[in-house]
Amino acid sequence: MEDTADKPGYEWIVLSVTTIGVLMAVMQSSALLIVLPDIMGSLHMDLFTVMWVLLIYMLITTAMIPMFGRLADMYGRKNLYVLGFAVFTLGSLLCVFATPSNHGYDLIAFRVVQAIGGALMMANATPMVTDAFKAHRLGLGLGINGIAIGAGLALGPVIGGALAPYGWEWIFLYNVPIGIFGTIWAYTRLREPANRYKSSGFDWMGCGTFLVGMTSFLLAISLYAFPMGLSMGIIYALFIIGIAGILAFLWLELKVKTPMLDLHLFRLPDFAIGCTVNTINSLTRGATLFLLIFFLQGAYGQDPLTAGLTLIPMGLTFIVVAPLSGRAADMWGVRLLTIIGLALTSFTMLGFAFIDHSTPFWWLVVLMLISGIGGSLFMSPNSKSVMNAAPPDKRGVASGTRIMLNNVGSMISMAVAMPMVLMGLSNEDITALFLYGGGVSSSALTIFENGLHEAFLIFFVISLVALAISFIRVRPARAPVDRTKILITTDGSDKTGPAIQCGLGMARVMGADVTAMCVIEENDYEDMMDIAIPEAESILYQQSADAVESVVARGRTMGVQVKPLVVSGNPSGEITRASSSYDLIIMGTVGRTGISHLLLGSVAENVVRSANSPVLVVHSSDRVGADGLIVKRILIPADGSENTRPAIAEGLALAKIFGAEVTVLSIADPGGSSHVTAHEDVRQTSFAICRKATEFVIGEGQNLGITVTPLILMGAPSDEIVRESANYDLVIVGTVGRTGLVHIRLGSVAERTVREARCPVLVVRAKEEKTPG
Repeated sequence: MEDTADKPGYEWIVLSVTTIGVLMAVMQSSALLIVLPDIMGSLHMDLFTVMWVLLIYMLITTAMIPMFGRLADMYGRKNLYVLGFAVFTLGSLLCVFATPSNHGYDLIAFRVVQAIGGALMMANATPMVTDAFKAHRLGLGLGINGIAIGAGLALGPVIGGALAPYGWEWIFLYNVPIGIFGTIWAYTRLREPANRYKSSGFDWMGCGTFLVGMTSFLLAISLYAFPMGLSMGIIYALFIIGIAGILAFLWLELKVKTPMLDLHLFRLPDFAIGCTVNTINSLTRGATLFLLIFFLQGAYGQDPLTAGLTLIPMGLTFIVVAPLSGRAADMWGVRLLTIIGLALTSFTMLGFAFIDHSTPFWWLVVLMLISGIGGSLFMSPNSKSVMNAAPPDKRGVASGTRIMLNNVGSMISMAVAMPMVLMGLSNEDITALFLYGGGVSSSALTIFENGLHEAFLIFFVISLVALAISFIRVRPARAPVDRTKILITTDGSDKTGPAIQCGLGMARVMGADVTAMCVIEENDYEDMMDIAIPEAESILYQQSADAVESVVARGRTMGVQVKPLVVSGNPSGEITRASSSYDLIIMGTVGRTGISHLLLGSVAENVVRSANSPVLVVHSSDRVGADGLIVKRILIPADGSENTRPAIAEGLALAKIFGAEVTVLSIADPGGSSHVTAHEDVRQTSFAICRKATEFVIGEGQNLGITVTPLILMGAPSDEIVRESANYDLVIVGTVGRTGLVHIRLGSVAERTVREARCPVLVVRAKEEKTPG
């Protein structure tokens, strides 16, 4: 059955659904800041109680997101996302009915309902975008999703200011029609990807210890920043319970078979570094919005609406820069953008550390713009790196873990900053700083500005730590597979660039040894008849040496050691002969005009036909990023014959190494079913063969812990494989023997796949001496 989630245009449907959810949640938070004074007066709340209207949302979402991420991996993202939309809408409606007699505690309870709905949406939004978008376009999708964050930050104060005269209830009530539309839109338009989720057991014990530990810890740091009349003894007790609960949770997760939070994800270098840098960055930036509001309302004497409007430039930068940074991450990789984003954040933290009531307004706006650009440059690439590192069936857990750590960092940031800027101030001064604005006394302003400077200096130092970590290049440990040696062929031309970059990227992930080979062809001497033979030999050798040295240098920049190899002779013969010593041959092609146009004339054709190892063919027009080929989606055509099993085994082994999704494609081709008798239903028999072929690959994948998605299509095999190749990063085809490309499995199908596929093609031949099992 065809996976509806892979239909053209579906990614934009997913993006529209998730964008509505993100926009609604962010607008709610930023608009709420404008009406807090009205809520405080209307519901007879004190200062620290009204603060909990904001804090409880972040606390609940942080504690619940990992659990919901795990449930989504088990039971599907659509169901939980739709439920989240509905629960968030219900919570918004309930908030309208908060009454003064309860002094705001009922509003806080209704915000808990809102937070549960928000957690359900947040845990699934990024995984759904990751599922829907192809690997080479994921940054674009996440970047466009980031527009909603910027739009929410920019529109929230405007909406809050416009609705405040009609009553604070409208800040929640306007969510209801949006939420109803979003719920219906998500329910009718989203689809669950076929066979993508495994319904295994749920870790109830781990979930319980996590909720107790994380909730107690977050409650403790929140009460430390915003006490509600509780003694420090109670806060310290919550700290102890929280830490003990988290330690018990970590111990349990290493013991159970189906953990709620798979700690083994942190063995993936990109995931571990991405989450670490993201947590430190959120610790740096988490309190910035509140500190700037304090500054605008205290030092500049602005009212809440004006202060909210002043913060709009930060939101606008997200709208402009986030999609651009996402697209740039697809083209050039995430590392450079991450470094630039963190560097800009460090610069602005240092700049904020020196602002005071005499700072020119234009300079404050410049710092806010740079801060927004830094955050935008960091957000999409970081999310892409974390989600790309996670296996498809653990994306819910990965997303939940990333968001949880981000929120924990933000709440710790608040716990660090708030006592520093508010200590020594009266309740009246604190109320003026955060709620009503209009300025404070000169003595209070001096205390506040000194604390502000100290807080931002601490955040500056912390941001430098994140920046330093982002420079780390981790070379993954050698994967426990037989493939350890890669041969990359080159002739020094620019057309081989994608193949070289692809080979180096794969070697980096696989921990493989790499050799760059250039062959001095004997015919080249004939083109230099007017030059003495010794001089011609010297020139040709130097050109070949320069060609392989360029590969060595490029490998050095990627942390891959490359051995140079220059030989003389017939290129196809030398490469074929050398192939016996390598586990993978990587060759470049020029365009898609036929095998005869492969690099070095018919060399690649002969190598594909005769090599003793699998051959990866990379077209010059294939898109290969700065970090090499990002193998996240693998397509394996299968017809059920034993001759395709080496290709299947190869594809599953690579999927294990790269954490890639695997789709097995089987094509019902009645015209090719000549073995079916005239009395049989050809169509039905053809589909039965396809189902059997896909079931075999699914079973082999399960043995390796890999989820395989079946895809059965009706049509001409060559047409369907070439068409589907545009949706994948790598196609793996099997061959029969060494008798020529026309004998590649499925007749001339694989020949055309090598020639016309829209992504690199790995050709794996069946062994002649034995039948693989």
